Amino acid sequence: MPETPALRGRPGPGLGEPDDHGVSEHESEDVPPAEGGSPWARSSQAWSTAGVQWEPGGEGSGPQQSHAANPYGEGPQGGGPYAEGQAGQIPPPPPYTGPQQPFTGAQPPFTGGQQPYTGPQPPMTGPQQPHTGPHAAGPYGEAPHAANPYGEGPQGGGPYAEGQPGQGQFPPPPPYTGPQQPFTGAQPPFTGAQQPFTGPQQPFTGPQDDDDDTDLRQSEEWVQPKSKKRKRKAGALPKMLLTVAAVIAIVAGGGYGVFQWLKPEPPAPPSAQGESHAADDVFDGDASAVRDGAAQSLTRVAGAGNTLAIGGVEISGDKSRSLFLFTTDGGTTWRSADVARAGGGDALGAAPMAIAGGKKGWVALSASVEGRRLSWTSKDGTSWTQSQVEPAGAFTDKDQILGVAVTSKGYVAVGYEPAAEFRDDKPVLWTSSDGRTWKRRSAEDAGLDAGDARLNRLRFVTAKDDTVLLGGSAVKTEGSGDKQLDLLLDAFWQSADAGGTWKKSDIQQVDGSFGLVRGTGATAQGFYAIRQGGKDKDFYGVVMHSADGASWKPVGRVGKGGSAQKQPLVMGVTGSEQGLSVLINKDGATEVQTSPDGRQWASGDLGKNAKRAVTAVGPAIGNSAVAVGRTTDGDADGFLSVVSAQGKVKEVDLREVPGIVTTERQITKVVSADGRALALGSANSDGAAWSSADGMKWIRTDTKALGGDRLQRLRHAASGPQGWVAVGNDGDGPLVAHSADGSKWSRVESDALRPAKGTALSVNAAAHAAKGYVVVGGERKGDTPDAPAVWTSADLKNWKRGEVAATEGAVTRLRGVVGGPFGYVAVGGIGARPSVWTSADGASWTPKTMGLPSGANAGHLTEVTAHGNTVVVLGTATTASGSRVFGLVSTDGGKTWKPSRVPQPGNKATITSLVAGQKGFAAGGSTEDDASVWTSADGRTWQQIAPAGDRVRGPGTQTYAGMAVFGDSLTGVITTPGTLRHGVVLWKGPLGVG
Repeated sequence: MPETPALRGRPGPGLGEPDDHGVSEHESEDVPPAEGGSPWARSSQAWSTAGVQWEPGGEGSGPQQSHAANPYGEGPQGGGPYAEGQAGQIPPPPPYTGPQQPFTGAQPPFTGGQQPYTGPQPPMTGPQQPHTGPHAAGPYGEAPHAANPYGEGPQGGGPYAEGQPGQGQFPPPPPYTGPQQPFTGAQPPFTGAQQPFTGPQQPFTGPQDDDDDTDLRQSEEWVQPKSKKRKRKAGALPKMLLTVAAVIAIVAGGGYGVFQWLKPEPPAPPSAQGESHAADDVFDGDASAVRDGAAQSLTRVAGAGNTLAIGGVEISGDKSRSLFLFTTDGGTTWRSADVARAGGGDALGAAPMAIAGGKKGWVALSASVEGRRLSWTSKDGTSWTQSQVEPAGAFTDKDQILGVAVTSKGYVAVGYEPAAEFRDDKPVLWTSSDGRTWKRRSAEDAGLDAGDARLNRLRFVTAKDDTVLLGGSAVKTEGSGDKQLDLLLDAFWQSADAGGTWKKSDIQQVDGSFGLVRGTGATAQGFYAIRQGGKDKDFYGVVMHSADGASWKPVGRVGKGGSAQKQPLVMGVTGSEQGLSVLINKDGATEVQTSPDGRQWASGDLGKNAKRAVTAVGPAIGNSAVAVGRTTDGDADGFLSVVSAQGKVKEVDLREVPGIVTTERQITKVVSADGRALALGSANSDGAAWSSADGMKWIRTDTKALGGDRLQRLRHAASGPQGWVAVGNDGDGPLVAHSADGSKWSRVESDALRPAKGTALSVNAAAHAAKGYVVVGGERKGDTPDAPAVWTSADLKNWKRGEVAATEGAVTRLRGVVGGPFGYVAVGGIGARPSVWTSADGASWTPKTMGLPSGANAGHLTEVTAHGNTVVVLGTATTASGSRVFGLVSTDGGKTWKPSRVPQPGNKATITSLVAGQKGFAAGGSTEDDASVWTSADGRTWQQIAPAGDRVRGPGTQTYAGMAVFGDSLTGVITTPGTLRHGVVLWKGPLGVG
């Protein structure tokens, strides 16, 4: 793969290691999961999982492809997907790594039906499918199969390769480069603990001893010596016999740490306590903001009957969600379609790469997601169900899906599996009876014969009832030695039995046509295919027609005008029962031309707009066609224009379509100090903070100084005599802010917080103690593992870099920090091991690597809080069966540690918040995706309670963004399912143990 640099504040596909669900080259396979991912990979995951490319198009966006003649003889190929205002460009295919033919100048039109192969094949665009006939048994061979819930995660193999023409569409453009930059330099979601509660305190005696200290070793000075054993009452069983894998000791970083799990029998379900109420309107955004803070891109279009459906994706930072909208009245009104996940839970945010509809139903397919494919199925295009494609081997991680069609018997999809050389790509045909279970067929298996040429890709599939037209490309080698030349040929087949058997179909070169077919479509009158044609200053598209997909004749021309250098390019073709739609690029201007029969054409001029990228053309439904895509500047928005049969163009404001455009809002953390609580996060993609004196009433603070063109998000804060310091991310860089009282914020400008050339920085958490303020985060230089980073300040104005050593060959992450009379304690992980760092002054740090709980293969500490010299830390460990919460407690400011006991039902638990208060400690997180609270009087023995309320449990993930202590009660901010704007619930409950 060619090296891809980081562009416009975002890493290229090869920059970051996977998030904590994955493994980087510097980590073992044991790296524990952490919701949201690692500092530099979280946004990469969102963009690639969504199926949207990384590199922005346009001038200055990165290395451009060489201007070798492309197989169409149309002049230089542009360096990116077709963007308006760039004449002569067509969407490129995936990078070609094989040998290139020498470039000798622009190719003349080729009229013999063949074309010299001189480089990679630009993608072709195919049609939408009209409705099809009634259902019947057929060649698909798959019984309907209920899809299992898919496993969420990053898209494997990096962003999808360009060159995936769908039905009348070409690849979506790269991510926009405006305000909403992917979040790549900020902290992981587990960012440390709250500040110690400094209000009136009850006498606190620290952790209470018990009669079991047999799980600790005393090989190092910092491990607390074992207390004397107490006599056990007669008849009592040793506690060690009740544990699961009682003891594990591990030497790491010069120290021993030992943990034990709970008793093997599952704990009783926690009782519901407290009260909760919806608070979506409590944490409001900026009503005066001119942007919504999210990027929308519409990627694919399909039509059947009177319904036109559009698929796309919405992305904000490290979050994404799939979009579907539809019209049933020719584009006069638009509505958003519901998207549900089969089996329940949150639907994954991925972009449809191919979509089609018919009487059998509707289907859409995604790019690769961790080597698997997602499908969306719909009865009528107005609501969709997302499933994981079965079986796993039906699609490989490399497969490129170029189109899909609907017959009365099921669905047919086409594409190819890329090879090292373009000529060796492997064509693939897929069939399905239900859109969820697919059968993979090679060209040989399907009986697709290309004669003496080598078929390398299937590019188009178009259906009319049960007659299917299939198109591909083949490479034919002629000559030998230095005179050997590869010719690129069209290859077409027709099936009269819904894809069961195939016969060759010859679409001849006539009427001055040359090159390969640019797109196909089907209408009530049959099938259509369009090639480029013309010469000198008269160029056009040659329209071929066939009633049955077997015999062809020319019937008209489309897109006339231009010159050899600025000839009109056919960019997309699609059809419906009502007629054809063709997308034309004329010298950088975009036109949508429509025709009922391929003879007479009406043109709708979308004009020139270099800040708009059109990704697909939709079929004529209700006498109107559509063009979709996105804008590429400012607050990148989805683009939708409706073109009437008379050529009138109307752009649709997607903000007027309920459910399509989200006003971004995320709450990432809650901190408290001096009787004030702050909820931190982002709104409209700008840094945001809300303040409360009682936990129930929240006021938006003034964070105008924390906005900008990229994504700004606050993630942690700390209070001290000089005021508050808050940390987060500004795009891919650090964001540090200051406030005297937490009500109005300004940016901290310091050279110490600016990354050096070739270096990325993140700031994750903050704390205050006697020696001043401390901020912890991370640093990355090139391909070296992530290293810890620390900054200190006495006055919040002057900052210095502290000293904290990296561990050679291992990723080291500082996730949280707390201050107290002992100095400072930070938590995180080294490689796959939980670790603690201590410092007396915040400038020089000493690491202590802890052991893993028995049965765990990885673990990181993520939360830390303190009361006096008692320091409590919690984290999440992974096991063969899921994830577990574990913890440690120290009564001497971090010198020695004992394990804590944290009950939890099930095999899936995470911790996201930890606070100290009058009656002890409280932690928040989730178990089995439902919000959960743990309380402890001493930080060592915990009990679990369930927050009361309906919205704190159910489908999707509910968890605590954070907690604040007010007297002897807790206020928790719970986030509920919602990708870019999650729901918010306020919960109030007890702090002490009941």
